Formats: sequence, C-alpha cells, structure tokens
Amino acid sequence: MTDKYAIFLDVDGTLAFPDNFPFGGKVSAENARVIKAVRELGHYVFINTGRAYGWIPKPVLNGAEYDGVVSGIGTSIIFRGESLFEDFVDRKTLRRVLEEVLPAGKTVMFGGMENVFVANPDGEWDSPEFIKITAADDFDKKYPNANIQKVEIFASEITDSQRKLFEDNFSVYYHSFYVEGWNRGNSKAGGMKMAAEKLGVKIENCIAVGDSVNDIDVMTAAGISVAMGNASDEVKSIATIVTDTCENDGVAKALERLILNK
Repeated sequence: MTDKYAIFLDVDGTLAFPDNFPFGGKVSAENARVIKAVRELGHYVFINTGRAYGWIPKPVLNGAEYDGVVSGIGTSIIFRGESLFEDFVDRKTLRRVLEEVLPAGKTVMFGGMENVFVANPDGEWDSPEFIKITAADDFDKKYPNANIQKVEIFASEITDSQRKLFEDNFSVYYHSFYVEGWNRGNSKAGGMKMAAEKLGVKIENCIAVGDSVNDIDVMTAAGISVAMGNASDEVKSIATIVTDTCENDGVAKALERLILNK
C-alpha cells in the first residue's frame, strides 16, 4: 500500500459553484492551482459527483487536471482514461420509466456517459444542450448505444405510482425539487473504495470533500472528510474538518491545510 493520498471532490457547491444548475459552474484558478500542486507531489485527485459523466460541465472537466472521475453516484469510475467500472440502467427499466412519466408531463432527465436526454423538457431544460426523448421506446430504437447512469424527475412532488416505480428499481434520493434514481449497489463511497483499491491507497488516506446529504456516505467512509463552509449542519457534523465556502476556494484551502502545509 502507498502512503499517497487520494482526494475525492464533489462538484456542485464544492469544486464549482452551480450558478446555473443545469450547466454548472467552473473551477476557480486557485482550486486548479492547488490541485496541480497536490498531484505534483504524487497524490491522486478525483472528481466524485452525483452527476452523470455527460452532465459534468466542460469548464469543470477541463478546469483542472484530475487522475479520474467517479460519476453518476458511483455508476462509472474512470482512471486516467481507463474505465475501471460501469453499471448502466437497462433498456427495460428505461422503457418502464418513460411509459410512466411521458403521459404525466413531468420533466425527466436521463444522464448518460456521453449525453443528457430529457423527456417533457420545460424551462431551462428545453435547451439544445439536451437530446429530447418523445417515445417510450426511444432508447431501444433511436439511441441503442446510450449508456444511462441515472434518472431524475424534476418535480417537488411525485405520484405514488412514480414513487413505487423508482423505489422498486433504483436506489433513490429525494430532494426538495427533484428525485434521482440509479442502479442499486452503487454509491459515491463505493466508487471511492474501488478507485482506492485500484491505486493501492489506504482508506485512511482517502479525503472526501462535499457539501450535501448525498456526500455523507463517502465522507463517512473516507479516512478524512471535509465539509464545505456552505454545507448543511448535518454534513458539517460528520466532517473531520470544515473548510471555507465554495465561492471562497474552500477546496484549495482544505488541501493546503491537509497536504501542502502538513
């Protein structure tokens, strides 16, 4: 086992402030500088995001150099261009979701490795950035090669049948204005552990940085956890340390404290 550290960074509200939620923000120059300095010492830096890979904003992916990306709540792990793990939603489940939600008129996002697909697009979701889904068999006929990592309904409330459909087929997070589902058995923590095992990094040398409830599992599993200054009290309560806010380069300040100035 190596004594190097492996750092796993959430995106929204952590590495990049989501000033425009669908398209995300960008990595600050200070965060990019410190990530570079940490990697030059031989440590590993990963993005670890709930977003599907195809939905990670390009300014984030290109805003710094990383060793890898854990995306879609652990449903894909990429290390230096090599896929270490993938677990995509099957076509039968996608069809069942579409049969349920298309007539309901609710906006549903299907996050894939290459693209983001949207059914019943409305408002900011009605954008050329996204591929529109109009029929329940579109993933069978039009997009058979699309690798879908997660499904999200954008609504503050869903019906009992929609809730049952999601809970019968996915792991589920309920948020204030959307519900997200992904294949069971995957998590940000699981993605971190698989990547660390591949690299030979001890779990006590894994550093997880996040700000929201869907970061709690990975922060609890990591040897060192960092809560952003803009995190909820619940997230801060389980963290090893609390850093500054996303807007004030909290990621850079945490890595300087834990690694560069150690």
